[in-house]
Amino acid sequence: PRWREPSARTFPRTPRRSPEPSRFRRRPRRPTLRRRPGAPFVELPAPPEPAIGGIGQCDPSGRLLIAKGSFVGSWDGNGWRPIPAASQLGLKTGEMAAGPARDGGLWIVDPSQLAKVAATGLVQRLRLSHPVAALWGVHEDTRGDLWLTTRQQGLYFIPLPQPGDDADAGVANVRNINDWGGHPFRATRFVAEDDEGNVWLGTPGDGLARLRPKAVHTVGEPEGLGPYNCRSASVDPQGRLWVSSQEKGVFRCDHPG
Repeated sequence: PRWREPSARTFPRTPRRSPEPSRFRRRPRRPTLRRRPGAPFVELPAPPEPAIGGIGQCDPSGRLLIAKGSFVGSWDGNGWRPIPAASQLGLKTGEMAAGPARDGGLWIVDPSQLAKVAATGLVQRLRLSHPVAALWGVHEDTRGDLWLTTRQQGLYFIPLPQPGDDADAGVANVRNINDWGGHPFRATRFVAEDDEGNVWLGTPGDGLARLRPKAVHTVGEPEGLGPYNCRSASVDPQGRLWVSSQEKGVFRCDHPG
């Protein structure tokens, strides 16, 4: 594939949007959230947990789900509401990551467990077969399996148990991927999936990799992408792959397969 570089030179980030016109954003370096209902941002009250930080996602109804230390809850438009049973997970804010579930819930992962929550309650909770560390983000693919990006441990893959599996239904097996084609890597920033089921992995400094069943293909300077810090990727309705880099803006591949 050949990559095209549009004129954009600013570093784009991938926001998590609400399906309604309202938008949520977190103020950098400050433990506050702001909601924009089509007008200037309105600062929300701080969640009950006093610790700085927290991660969240908007569900299909527009409610913000958030995990912040001992508090796991949602903003219903009037106040913060704890999610039944979820606040007893014992999560550590500095050691966990979260990402959207395909059914509108929120996946939360810490070193020893993963859980899926919705505004109505705790949906699923599993122990991890091996501890995970230095977590960055969580991506659920079209098969319902999870990919965990990390700051220094490569990539974790978690195939979730399916009904009828012989394995212990309370345990999720963890596989660590930190090498492609004999080339080791440590930090991973994002995972994106295209229409053909290929998984695209972005790294800070090691370029972009395409993972196929039993094969990994690295994309870099020969294809026109360059040795850049790839920060996010998305596939549009036409099947084109868009990749943002810290150094050179946005690249597009019209035929990523």
